[in-house]
Amino acid sequence: MQKRLKEVDFHHKVAYRFERAYRIVKIHPEKRNQLNLDIVEVISENSEYIQYDQTSLFFCLYFCIFYNNPALVDFLRTLIKKMMIQE
Repeated sequence: MQKRLKEVDFHHKVAYRFERAYRIVKIHPEKRNQLNLDIVEVISENSEYIQYDQTSLFFCLYFCIFYNNPALVDFLRTLIKKMMIQE
């Protein structure tokens, strides 16, 4: 049950931030970097969960594509490579 709560919490936080960033960047493109840092922060805060459930990174990649955020695709690609090296 605890794993499920962490999963739902992580997915909701990430989904909210991607959608928020998408809406704000349409109006204020200069804020993209700050909003991306907010998303990276959520991913970093939940790194323990991501290590446990690595498919959650594909969820993040989906949002990068859906919300057209190529800068975070590069970040996630690097993160996945680092995780593969650690294993």
